[in-house]
Amino acid sequence: MDESQKEFPLCGFCRERQGLGGRGLPQAGDEERCFICEGVSGDLGGITEKVLSRLKKYEFKTFSIGLMLPHGVQEREDTLRSELKIRGGETIKSELSGRIAKAVVKGTRGRKKVDRLHPDATVLVDMGNDTVEVTSKPLFLYGRYTKPRGVPQRILFCEGCHG
Repeated sequence: MDESQKEFPLCGFCRERQGLGGRGLPQAGDEERCFICEGVSGDLGGITEKVLSRLKKYEFKTFSIGLMLPHGVQEREDTLRSELKIRGGETIKSELSGRIAKAVVKGTRGRKKVDRLHPDATVLVDMGNDTVEVTSKPLFLYGRYTKPRGVPQRILFCEGCHG
């Protein structure tokens, strides 16, 4: 193992995602020691529960998950990929948002679907601040006024006071 590989202890999640099975990188004992995620990829159950509780207030059929990672996570992943010359593979951002989306579909018993292009509800998850925001697609109501028969079109003033 050369010196550059000793700098990158990875958790199981990040090791698997990078496709580094047994490549000689040290295994991080716990997720907080992972070079890339520093524990962000740990238990997503709490985030999923927050997303599901926020979505209960909305009527929708499709949704999309957006993700904001803590500062430096993507940069560390890019550093690892460039140092070890890793190509392809899914980024941490897309993998985490996909896992949260699958958990939400499972939590709604398959009644809600993921639609990345035209979702009815967009969920923004901030992993750094542990917050969830939901934005729904605007609702447009179209209508047409029809005048009932017998009601004159022009304004009629009072004959007594002209008001």
